[in-house]
Amino acid sequence: MTQGCFTIDTFFLSTLECFYSNCCLSVLYFAIHQLYDPLNTNIPLVEVKPLLSDVRPSSRFPPNTSLESITEQMMIEEWNLSYSFGQYYNSCAPSSCTYSRTQHAKNFGQIVIMLISIISGLSSVLRLITPLVVKIIWKLFQPKVNEQQQQQGNDKLNLL
Repeated sequence: MTQGCFTIDTFFLSTLECFYSNCCLSVLYFAIHQLYDPLNTNIPLVEVKPLLSDVRPSSRFPPNTSLESITEQMMIEEWNLSYSFGQYYNSCAPSSCTYSRTQHAKNFGQIVIMLISIISGLSSVLRLITPLVVKIIWKLFQPKVNEQQQQQGNDKLNLL
């Protein structure tokens, strides 16, 4: 264990060697016991045993590897580069799939903005459509007025 200026420095500079040594673990155990015992936390301390170090290297991170190096390599022992979508789908395919969407209620300001937008959109559309509708209606009734005037004119001529 190494001590640095900051906690993160202490973490990155340290290695896991202490967890393989019974002597180092007893010092850590004593320090933790001294720290927590006066606080009366009533947390029972568990007896810890050192990790077993295998003589043959089964890990790519030996005990003296810095935690910075282990963290940089994302604590991954071995990358599995063979992948198959079929195998993934067969082992992980769900029996059913659901989708849910949470809709949050709108606040007063959002409701006011939405109403103003709807009203302004409708007024714009009505400004464009109204003159056309009036012209169409006017043309539909215009010929009837002309026919009635012609018939009245013809009737007057017939009377004379």
